[in-house]
Amino acid sequence: MKKIIGLVLILILLLGGCAAKETPKTEDELKAEIRAEMEAEAKKEAENTDSSMDEIQVPSALIDIRDQTVLMDFIKTLYPNVENYPEMFVKYHDFTQDGIEDVVCYFDYRFEIAKPIFITVGAEGLQVVSNDLAFQYTQDVTFDETFIYYTITGGGSGIADEVMEICVFDGEKIVKTGAVLEIKGHSAGQGFSVERVGETTFLKSDKDYSHFSHVERQTGSETYEIRKEYTYVPEEYKFEIVEITSDQVSDDSVSSNENIKTEYDVSLVQFKNETLFSEDETFDIDYSKYSLVLIPSQVSVNSKGLETRTIDVTSTGNESEYTFTVLGKMIGAKIIYMENGLDPECKPVETTISDDLENVVVTLNAALPYDGSYIAVEGLYQYQSGIEGPIGVSFDDMRDPTSLKIATVDGYSFPNEDY
Repeated sequence: MKKIIGLVLILILLLGGCAAKETPKTEDELKAEIRAEMEAEAKKEAENTDSSMDEIQVPSALIDIRDQTVLMDFIKTLYPNVENYPEMFVKYHDFTQDGIEDVVCYFDYRFEIAKPIFITVGAEGLQVVSNDLAFQYTQDVTFDETFIYYTITGGGSGIADEVMEICVFDGEKIVKTGAVLEIKGHSAGQGFSVERVGETTFLKSDKDYSHFSHVERQTGSETYEIRKEYTYVPEEYKFEIVEITSDQVSDDSVSSNENIKTEYDVSLVQFKNETLFSEDETFDIDYSKYSLVLIPSQVSVNSKGLETRTIDVTSTGNESEYTFTVLGKMIGAKIIYMENGLDPECKPVETTISDDLENVVVTLNAALPYDGSYIAVEGLYQYQSGIEGPIGVSFDDMRDPTSLKIATVDGYSFPNEDY
């Protein structure tokens, strides 16, 4: 400001004492010079100001999502032990379709990360896009301009399947579209051995998953063939799925009551409906809609009168009880015990349950000494003419019972000759 005052004094002297020697400046010219000096002074003061780093926000446009250091630092805020995990797969794609590249990161082993991590660049920096995907053994994520393809492998004792689930970004999160396609699989046990394979036929000239048909065939000691046509409904982020049969019943055959198949509903109508909690949200259970329901930790109103069973998982002397209810039939179940999932040297211990779990309350006695300790029960289930899965529940000491997930299988119908 001292410079500005000095300039004003000089200008006054010029106007008064030097008027005879120089052409006097106009008032506008004087104002312009003063304004320029003030702006220069203000700029210099701003440059010399020591701004607090806490007030500086890096614009999201300046974040390089391909910078592995930036990416890993962000993931470490979510999973501090990520460096102890096996190789992380990283794939880039604008799955949010906002013109800015996104990324998905995932592993082939569970540890504490049992699903892919979808990350986008938001207004305040890197942000996680939520999803409810999960895998058992291996997982892979691929993209096209519309869909996210989630390919996983899973199974159990004598059973293995590889399936592809089609997902999409709905503007807020990654959601399932309802299309789950068998790629290949097999099952074997006492007295039977089968192989499964899936085949997709696109109903447009290009490879377009918005409209296609898929056939799943099983060969071996038990055979079936299921054909379905899939049409994507973008307004609902869902596929319309229609099963195609080779023996469609004509009007004449219906009128003569020939070739009519009576359908039997498989559901848990014998149980009383109830409201419990699943992942911290209320869950209304209408048992007429399900063929299998697994309830971890919470007590069902239908527990009274069910068979009870206790299984000792560990014998350290520090065991706690972890109880779950099976309404319906769980096939070939196994217990997976992880003493410490945060220790990369620790491996899960699996124990096969000798018989099926059907309409039973099961209590597991197990010691979970660490934050990364957990126990899970997984099995298969009957769905129409095939065996599918896995399905299961898990326990740890970090979550409340209401935070655990209730697992369900939809009810279905089957023809009388298969009853």
